[in-house]
Amino acid sequence: MKKSLKVLLAAFLAGATALSASSCDTVKRGSVIKNCTVTIGYNADGVYKEQDVTIELYMNFAPTTIEHFSYLVEKGYYNDTVVSNLEGYFEFGAFSKNNGEYVSKYNDGANGYYGIITDDYANGKTLIGDSSTMRYYAKKGMGIYGEFLENGVGGNKLDFYGSLVLKRDYSEHASKSYYNTGKATMALTFSTSDYFDDKGKYAILGRLSREDEITIKDDNGNDTTVTSNDFVFKLMNKFKTQKDDGETYSNTYHYFSYDYSEYPYEEGDAN
Repeated sequence: MKKSLKVLLAAFLAGATALSASSCDTVKRGSVIKNCTVTIGYNADGVYKEQDVTIELYMNFAPTTIEHFSYLVEKGYYNDTVVSNLEGYFEFGAFSKNNGEYVSKYNDGANGYYGIITDDYANGKTLIGDSSTMRYYAKKGMGIYGEFLENGVGGNKLDFYGSLVLKRDYSEHASKSYYNTGKATMALTFSTSDYFDDKGKYAILGRLSREDEITIKDDNGNDTTVTSNDFVFKLMNKFKTQKDDGETYSNTYHYFSYDYSEYPYEEGDAN
């Protein structure tokens, strides 16, 4: 049966993004693919536009993280979230915007992260295929177990180029005690960076399609064909220098962060 997931994102571009996903039988790099259609809404020269792009989710590489992400989508967590960072990646899921102010999605009541990923939901859930490892660290703010090589989960053949990645705490980057801090903030990455510097330390869920065809207008008003990967990359670079409320955007917007002093992660301290 076809499964459809939807999420609406109000982007920093004063637009909206919607996401839907459906299963298919395509296999790439040894993984089954689930195609996601993301509708990005944005203002271009004062005109509101929408554009569908395709993300391929690699179900065999990070199945627990994808299930976690899909559950948040189904519960409407990403409704009205804003794009919050453009420092080499297209970040969403940390903030919404209320009366022009950025507010945390994590504490947004029943619709926030802690209203959806509750103790009741998290308790007893284990990693897919590994009943000895708990999926959630409920006592530590509901971080999810990091599905990546440095955390004992190997085999992911994706990198940071045009990929969908779950963000996590960057503090003490090399310390395993921070590997399980990923929650809900996602990023479409386009290169390694100071933050995304090691693919073995981040859960990479999938990547933007490099095979589809999107027809858009070029700067001269003529039809041109690009891929989803190229479209989002160009959009990111275009809007990272746009102005908002009279202030020029730099490469950095609102960073996703926790008060980590509340959550002194210790290895083996799962729920």
